[in-house]
Amino acid sequence: MRGVNTRRLVLIVSCAAVAGLGVLLAVLRWSRADHVASVVSCLAAVAAVGVGIWAALPARPARTGTDPAGAADPERRLVIRVSDTGSATAGPGGRANSGVVAPKGDGSPSGEITAERTGDAHASRDSDANSGIRWD
Repeated sequence: MRGVNTRRLVLIVSCAAVAGLGVLLAVLRWSRADHVASVVSCLAAVAAVGVGIWAALPARPARTGTDPAGAADPERRLVIRVSDTGSATAGPGGRANSGVVAPKGDGSPSGEITAERTGDAHASRDSDANSGIRWD
């Protein structure tokens, strides 16, 4: 399903389930609808506890093999675009960047990093200011 993210899919499925249950409960007799509603409520409560526990667990970073940017898979390639960042001003001995800071060398991610329409960079003595891309 290209173009449909997971959050949107969950929302669509949830709305469809609520609508289907609403129609089902509306056409059943009261005593039967009462039993169905009890079972659905019980299942929803157990699912909610499971989702709550899952959400409380720490997230693990996705494993993409040896390439952290996913360049081997063109759809998972790192793309960073920065624009209209404003200015960067560094005081004595300080560093300032209002753009992108990326690692340089062998550990640098592969992909596309661009900075457009960045602001002015002002640095006083023994300082470094950058409003574009800085390779550290």
